[in-house]
Amino acid sequence: MKKVLFVVPSMVSFGGVEKLLVTLAQLLVEDFVINIASFDRFGATPCFPTAAHFYPLGQCKNWPLPFRFITYIGTARRLAALKKVISPDLTVSLLWRADLMNALTKQKKEKIASLAVINIVNNKSNLLLMRFAGIVGVVYRRFHRILAITPLILEEFKSLYNIDPERLSIFRTFVHPERQVAKLSDNSSRFVFCGRAVHEKNIEGLLYVFRLFSERHHGRQLVIIGDGPLLCSMILLAEELGLSVSTDSNSKAQVLFVGSRETPECFMWGARAFLLTSRHEGLPTVLILAAALGLPFLAADSEGGGVRYLLSQTTSQLGCFREGTSFDLSESHLPVPDPKKPITLELWVQAIELIEFNISFRNNLIKLSSEISKIYSRESVKAEWLSFVNLMVNQ
Repeated sequence: MKKVLFVVPSMVSFGGVEKLLVTLAQLLVEDFVINIASFDRFGATPCFPTAAHFYPLGQCKNWPLPFRFITYIGTARRLAALKKVISPDLTVSLLWRADLMNALTKQKKEKIASLAVINIVNNKSNLLLMRFAGIVGVVYRRFHRILAITPLILEEFKSLYNIDPERLSIFRTFVHPERQVAKLSDNSSRFVFCGRAVHEKNIEGLLYVFRLFSERHHGRQLVIIGDGPLLCSMILLAEELGLSVSTDSNSKAQVLFVGSRETPECFMWGARAFLLTSRHEGLPTVLILAAALGLPFLAADSEGGGVRYLLSQTTSQLGCFREGTSFDLSESHLPVPDPKKPITLELWVQAIELIEFNISFRNNLIKLSSEISKIYSRESVKAEWLSFVNLMVNQ
């Protein structure tokens, strides 16, 4: 069997990139020998269970930028040694650090590919990829193929790094939610968010929206699934906004922080709606998960274009959003909620109120979720990935 190696910075947290990688490994493991390498500490185990062979290569020291390349040398040597042992036919990397290591350790007969899942332009997390576009472009032009998760990200790679269009393409993933017992009872007054507590996910914007919504409609609860560096500050912000807060899943508090979960769907079943307020999104896998669970959802038109691209693929074309509202999501979608722009908060509250009180609007959103779940089903995606891998390894 042909061998595929995935390389990613980390596999020890419950994040979207980690879930994406495990999902792809699950998709391909019946047809190829799948290996995963990460830059986690030696002996680490992945948070998500996987049938792939896992190789933690050791952590890189987070030195200042001028000396960071020195730390990469050791990591590159370990990855190169692993490649010599495994002899992968195709190595696929995710995120810049893994992409750099993959390019530096390219073997003679090995094909290398990158999965571009995060937008670069106007993304504070990727400022260096903009500033040093010339050097970054040299790295990415070594790849045989770059697969972007949205057309917007594909165009960014084409224009920023002068990538040959024949080496660029779009890829899809799938979501297959685990059928497990719900951790929370069905509750028509419960809303849910899932994502890491980082700047890009904009949990603070969601908290301001929910505070405003709760002032008008009592007895509602917001469940926040996820961990991250900003979690403590988000808990403090919720308290400062006058919202009751708890980390106990049995609590009736207005905002419930349940932390990272291997199967977040257990806390999503039965919710009134899924809310995604991100500033930046490639293609939000968690939104596809919410759709697979049959949840109506509201999502900000974030940088990266992932939400807009996801919705553009459905036959509904968002016409249902025009009904009974002063804003038109069919043209602009929901804005990213920003406390400095009260109108953005008000638009979100109006949309949540429509889900609460407009049965037709809610049913149309449920139909939209059904369409998305079909587009991103395992059956519809697997053939594309088998074709891609076979094309790469047999060239």
